[in-house]
Parts: sequence; C-alpha cells; structure tokens
Amino acid sequence: MNGLSSLAWNDRLWSSARGHSTDMATNDYFSHTGLDGRTHGDRMTAAGYQWNSALENIAAGQSSPTAVVDAWMNSPGHRANILNTVVCDLGVGYAYNASSTYGDYWTQNFGRQAGVSTCPPVPPDDDQPTAESYYRKVNAYFLGVLGRTATDAELAQWGAVLRDNKGSVWRPTGAGLQTYLSGLMGWGTAPLDRATASSRVDEVFINLFGASSDLDPRILDYYIEALVSGSVRERGLVNAILNDLAIMPKVDGTYGQPTGWTGGAAIRDLLTAEQLARYRARLE
Repeated sequence: MNGLSSLAWNDRLWSSARGHSTDMATNDYFSHTGLDGRTHGDRMTAAGYQWNSALENIAAGQSSPTAVVDAWMNSPGHRANILNTVVCDLGVGYAYNASSTYGDYWTQNFGRQAGVSTCPPVPPDDDQPTAESYYRKVNAYFLGVLGRTATDAELAQWGAVLRDNKGSVWRPTGAGLQTYLSGLMGWGTAPLDRATASSRVDEVFINLFGASSDLDPRILDYYIEALVSGSVRERGLVNAILNDLAIMPKVDGTYGQPTGWTGGAAIRDLLTAEQLARYRARLE
C-alpha cells in the first residue's frame, strides 16, 4: 500500500498491544499512558521488544476490524503511524468489556528493533505454507459453526484465503473465514442472555465433538459465562474454543494454540483422550 513494504508481525508487539487493550477495557479508561504511568515504549520493552523506534495507535468503540482501520486511516496522526517508513514490525491487540464506557478497545504497536537501521524484507509468499496445509483448519471452523466439514470447493477457496493471510481467519478485514461463517448463521457481537448462550455453547460442542453430555461441565459453564458477560462474542465462539482448548489444527499436522495465547487456562486440560480422538475423527 502506498508503495510501502509489508510490516512483519511480531508476537512481542502483539503481547504489548493486547495487554494495553485489556488494561483499558478492564479498568475503563482510554489513554496511551497506562494507569501505572507506563508509556507504549515502556510496555513494548516489558514485553521483550528492544526497539529504536516505537509508535502506537489506540481506538475505542469500533465493533469490527473494518471500522477501526477506517477510523485510523481517516485520522491524519494515526494514518501517519500506519504509513511510517521507519518502523518494520507490527502487533495488534483487542479487548472487550461490556460494562466499560466504550466496550471495544484496540491497540496497534509499531516498532523497529534495536540495532536495525533498514527493515529486512518480509519473506515472499512462496515461503508460506500451501493452501492444502490449511484444509484441516478450514474444516474445524466449518464443523464448529455449521456442523459439517467443508466441501472440496470450499476447502480450495478458503484454504487459499488462509494461505494468503498467514492463516488468519479474520483477514482480509471484514471478509475472513470467521466473519463469513458467522454471517451465515447470523451470529453477532452483542452479549447473549443465559438461555441463548447455553443453547449456543451446546450446539457448537455437539458440532465439534458429536455430543456435549459427557464433557466436563466446567468447560460448558466457562463459555456460557463468557457469552453472557461479552468477554467472548458469539461470532468468535468457535475461534475461542479451538484456541483455548489447544485443538486448533496447525499447518504441521499437529494441534495447539498460538504462541502467547492465554485464554481458557482454567479449562485447557479438562478434555479426555477419548473426547480429543472423537473430535479429530470428525475433523479428519
């Protein structure tokens, strides 16, 4: 875009950005300076990112990635950060708290690492995994949302989309796999009442595991409470389950969760070996 090279995703900047969004949402404030007095540079350093250039965008109240990017790009200062030619790396964090002033809180952290004077090239597309290596991941989302695996045509289409977006189910913005499937079901972003949340959680776990009655009730209760409180949104339920329970298909053929993922720690080890085998059999 605008003749600029792509920024490289950085997990440490993601950790810094997500931590600040979570802090703003949890403590109901909106500022680049944390309640502990730390700046964005302080937070990036604390996350283990040693930098010689550091920038930050924040936003609040936008309910979708499309909306927040539009807001930033229509603000001269925020747009200048996005198009800055000095920084090399990017991390974006999001948090939601239904009881806060704005609900949705977004943070972008940009940086160039200490000792770097010229941004190294981002690996070309031909270094990425193949579309086929994402087929199990596509099937996991189709199974969780629709109760069936994808057709051959759907696998080819969405495997290519994931390949071109580094495996993200939320990109391209507003048109990713998760947005598409949730749109088919009419799943939105508002907190759910308890009865609807219970029904939705039961539906998704039956889709994924073939049954929900033998699951540890703490797993089901965890997601019911999350949907009611708004900490997990209906449209993001399948994504949260796959990552929280470390059953997300990976391109190397294993299952796991993203580096640095902290959600669902209280329930992560509650699935039995038989339940995991049942899920994999339905998926593969």
